[in-house]
Amino acid sequence: MLKLLIIMLFCCLLFSRISGQHSKMHNPEADTILNNPEIYPKNSIYLEVLGNSLYLASMNYERVFLQKNFFYLAGGIGIGAGGLMGMSNFSAPIHINGIFQIYKQLALEAGFGITFMRAGTQSEDGVWTHENVAALDLNVGIRVQNTNGVVLRWSFTPFYPINQSLLIFEENRLQPYIGFSVGRSFGKK
Repeated sequence: MLKLLIIMLFCCLLFSRISGQHSKMHNPEADTILNNPEIYPKNSIYLEVLGNSLYLASMNYERVFLQKNFFYLAGGIGIGAGGLMGMSNFSAPIHINGIFQIYKQLALEAGFGITFMRAGTQSEDGVWTHENVAALDLNVGIRVQNTNGVVLRWSFTPFYPINQSLLIFEENRLQPYIGFSVGRSFGKK
């Protein structure tokens, strides 16, 4: 897991460096996050694979509703779907994220949310069984938000089932999970 986080951080730094619009002639003392923050657009839409959708993928909309210096507070909602080995899932993740800008396009994220799901499984005779499930989820990750609007996110997203589910969660305990997102940001800065 530590190797994965190191690789993700390296990729973010590399992407930030390659895609940044850096001038060769700039004042290094003025190029700090406190003196010259890169203001992110207020809206983002992204496709998240795994993550808080819990199965295959979700399409999410996120809006920044508070921005102070290099800190952003954002809320989001999504719709997800997926299936795996005779199971299906329709999900609606809702989340709040604190985004801590550490260098121009590079930021750390931390947040929490809840995911509502309609889960189903198919028995050997072809009969589907469905139930409603909810899970609390946490989010800790790395975000690269480029000046041209590209958003990349890697996150560790553990979740905790609120209600016992025979279909999805065998035990009510904290369960580790990861996610990867790609999308676009837009709107007034």
